[in-house]
Amino acid sequence: MSSVNKITLMGTVTGDVDIKVSDQGVSRARLTLSVQRIARPGAPVSFDEIPLLAWGEVAESIQKTAFSGSFLLVKGRILVNSFDDQHGNRKWVTEIDVRDFQVLQSTAASPQASSPESVPTATPNTTETQAGIAESDFDFSPLPEEKETVPASRDTDTTFSEQLGDDVPF
Repeated sequence: MSSVNKITLMGTVTGDVDIKVSDQGVSRARLTLSVQRIARPGAPVSFDEIPLLAWGEVAESIQKTAFSGSFLLVKGRILVNSFDDQHGNRKWVTEIDVRDFQVLQSTAASPQASSPESVPTATPNTTETQAGIAESDFDFSPLPEEKETVPASRDTDTTFSEQLGDDVPF
């Protein structure tokens, strides 16, 4: 069986994009995306600060279009790296390697947002973004309560579907 390392995030850029160019001319961008956690009803709102890393043309495009406060849709893969610090302690770093992104809402502080028409009217708190992604596209309902399972008797002729019952989501 094969595995898949793919992630999609939607959130707000916090801070500035840090861009560097290697001696070989390859651009690298680092930035942080603030992503709201899914919480139970009535729980306080909290956010995760997710470190992003982009290379090459994607890094250059992020530098030109994504600014602090911009609302982004990011697609990529999870990277987990380790290193030894100056004291010999092993440190782990988890980042998202950005492969594709889309600016859903730019900020008025960005150089491209010189006129009111260039700033989308949608905000992250509305139910639909400019890219057509609606809050209803995601299932934020609470998980169903666990039901006590009853082992199936081997001497009955029940099918697998009958044993599972009606609460199967497919």
